[in-house]
Amino acid sequence: MKTSRWFVILAMVVSTAVWACSSSGDSKDVVSADVPTDVQPPVDTVEDPGTPRDPGTLDPGMDPGTDPGTTDVVVADTPPVDVPAGCPAVISGPTCSAIAACALQCTDSGREAACVGTADAAEKTKWEALRDCLATAACPKVFDNEQFTDCVTTTCADAFAGCFSATAGKCCAIVNCRKECDPDDPSCPMRCYGLASKVEQAVFVTYKDCVLGTVCASTDVRANGWPTWTCEEYSQNHNCPIQAQNCFPTSGCN
Repeated sequence: MKTSRWFVILAMVVSTAVWACSSSGDSKDVVSADVPTDVQPPVDTVEDPGTPRDPGTLDPGMDPGTDPGTTDVVVADTPPVDVPAGCPAVISGPTCSAIAACALQCTDSGREAACVGTADAAEKTKWEALRDCLATAACPKVFDNEQFTDCVTTTCADAFAGCFSATAGKCCAIVNCRKECDPDDPSCPMRCYGLASKVEQAVFVTYKDCVLGTVCASTDVRANGWPTWTCEEYSQNHNCPIQAQNCFPTSGCN
């Protein structure tokens, strides 16, 4: 009876040990399955191929204000070099100054004869002297800003005076002639210049420079390029009273 009781106790101990081992192994599985609910799966870092890039990003090497596809090409409006400039109509007279004013407008070989016309031998000789001197001097410009250039009046002083300096004639004769010039006659201002003596030509230059220096002379002008009477009168009364008195004497232009 005593042996049977020990056998029952031993069996209970062994059963308890087995259950403990089995429980210990099962607990490992239970712990591993106990994952916190706030842990998220790893995020896929591969860029979505359907996402477009920012089209507003500029190439740092390009001026953002420049559109290379709309650049205008400016073409200079100039005639071909082999097209000669047209010569104005032949308008001349019997004096050397009229001949020169006509002939100096164009280098056409047949123009000189037409400008000389029926002028007498003395006037023709004066013109030829000026023509030959100007050919040697090769002045860049002959007539500019309503007067003959220094190259002409200095290098060809004698020939110029012989052709363009009248024995009589005053500054006002040049002015009165100049403001009546036909816009289609480019030789007219040069002809007018030859109506006065050398001294009066200098008076004209002083008067002309003062009048043309008035503000209105840049906008208030006739079709032929000379200031209107309104502008010229304003200049005489406000800017150029002394120059006007010298050019327009009380004795008149005769």
